[in-house]
Amino acid sequence: MVRRYVRQRRRRGAVAVFVAVLIPLLVGMAALAIDVGMLYNARAELQRSADAAALAAASDLGDYSHGDPLVNARNRAAQFTQLNQVMGSGVELEETDVVFGSAAMDLDTGRYTFYETEVFPNAVRVRVRRTENSPSGPIPTIMARIFGNNSANVAAQATAVLVPRDITFVIDLSTSHNDDSSLRNFKIMNIGNTEFWRSLWDPRMEEQSTDPETGQYQGPFLGNMSAWGTAETGPGWDFTSDPGLVRLARGQYSSLSNDFVSQTLSANGYGNYTSAEMSAINSNQYDNDISYYRRRVLVGLGIYRWKSGISGGQSGGNGNSYIGAGEVEEMVPYPGSDMNPETGHKHVGGSWDDFVDYCINSNSSMCRYDPTNQYYGDAGLRYRFGMKTWVDYLQERAYGQNVSPGLANTLQQPWGAVADAVQHCLTVVEDLDSDDRVGLAGYATYGYGPSNRPNDMSWLTDDINHIRGLMDNLQPGMWTTNTNIAAGIDHGVNVLLNSLQARPNASKVMLLLTDGIANTIRNGSSWNVTQAKQDTKDAANDAAMQGIRIYTISVGANADVELMEEVAEIGHGEHFHAAGYIDEYASQLEDIFKKLGGKRPIILIE
Repeated sequence: MVRRYVRQRRRRGAVAVFVAVLIPLLVGMAALAIDVGMLYNARAELQRSADAAALAAASDLGDYSHGDPLVNARNRAAQFTQLNQVMGSGVELEETDVVFGSAAMDLDTGRYTFYETEVFPNAVRVRVRRTENSPSGPIPTIMARIFGNNSANVAAQATAVLVPRDITFVIDLSTSHNDDSSLRNFKIMNIGNTEFWRSLWDPRMEEQSTDPETGQYQGPFLGNMSAWGTAETGPGWDFTSDPGLVRLARGQYSSLSNDFVSQTLSANGYGNYTSAEMSAINSNQYDNDISYYRRRVLVGLGIYRWKSGISGGQSGGNGNSYIGAGEVEEMVPYPGSDMNPETGHKHVGGSWDDFVDYCINSNSSMCRYDPTNQYYGDAGLRYRFGMKTWVDYLQERAYGQNVSPGLANTLQQPWGAVADAVQHCLTVVEDLDSDDRVGLAGYATYGYGPSNRPNDMSWLTDDINHIRGLMDNLQPGMWTTNTNIAAGIDHGVNVLLNSLQARPNASKVMLLLTDGIANTIRNGSSWNVTQAKQDTKDAANDAAMQGIRIYTISVGANADVELMEEVAEIGHGEHFHAAGYIDEYASQLEDIFKKLGGKRPIILIE
């Protein structure tokens, strides 16, 4: 029994010695397990912070609407490393922790390559550090301090790139795109007819004249319509006292002065009309004959010269007070030719007689006040002639590419603001130099694309100047008049998916514009607002099912904002609306398109 007890004591002593030897090792293993777990967690948090910072910074690379995108990207990266904390606190970045570059996919390997550059970069690499030489310092250890290891260096990095885009602009080419420079809207806004008039001057002619008081360029004058009159046309405009308008009512005696009527006559070397001739020109005696009335008006406006034959007056006529068809000659040729040196006017359609008929028609848009149908004119404009009613006539009656090619690249509104905004967007796309490709489609009563309008629409191309040139040639109502948004979407899809330069790895983006309400069904066969809206949503859904993201842009008070919001939601995009008067929505559109020009999908490539 004694020997057994001694053996047990010896065993206990051996175990105690063994445990004493292992304690430092066990403590070290525990310290290692605790610190390794902590550092593993810190590494995961650093990577999460780097990923978030790179994605956030890259999102600013394409945004030129809020200052220098590189400065903004650095600030955004720093913001996100503070928000995405590591070990309970944000991480500070140094300038060298954010590196800009250009990334492109190697088609052979399917991987992105990155090289550093700050010249229109499309990618950003962010390094997030907790190291000895970093602003935030290393990660402090817990148990490892026992062995003199007070800290550990941990870092992570991520690179995000803006994905190349295939983009198509789908442009509203309906006639409503000139409503904001038309007299039909003057009671609800300051319309843009002055700018439109100025843009009618043909730059190929002699130097454009300027207003001696303001120094601003003027538009072309036509005959005795030699004054623009009141500078602004909007709510409160008193057209009855506007010096740029004269009233020549059919069936009523006129009170035109000799000074006014003889302006063009005298300028052409024919002197002035006599009092007897003026009495006949102002007389309504023969106005029951519409052809006679037109001649009387055009003589009064200085478009025609009346060769009356009255004693002391213009020779050539039979001498009575009747303005005969054979007694008038044109002093101001209608600007219906490619070159119009007499007027400096761009090439437009129509005729002098049709202009007169527009001004005397009580149903002309400028004479109608019918808010239900979006007319905000005034019946008192009937029979008023001048440059303001002339430019209105062109927009309401002489639109169309074949009729009035000179109306391309003129400042009809809101078209002028939309076209300028698209040009700004193209500049942003070009400046990014990130392999985006751009196409163009449109719609009015039908949809239009390069398959049926090869000279005016475009398949996807990297030639931005080609798209710029096409935009300069577009105009409201250039082919048809109504608003078939669904057909426009369909043609935009065709451009994105069937262009020779379409790429499977590029993001597919559609920028859909409108200033009005969908009113024509998808196949263009009939006017039906309810069905047209449903067709628009169906077309958007078809596009979304094929991987196309749709951004919608509406402009003006008459746009169907609700429908455009629905289309953007269906297309997993975003809706933007520009409202207010022309100056306001022009500025808004520019900002919107700057944003859209740089609004690109972003992915992490490392």
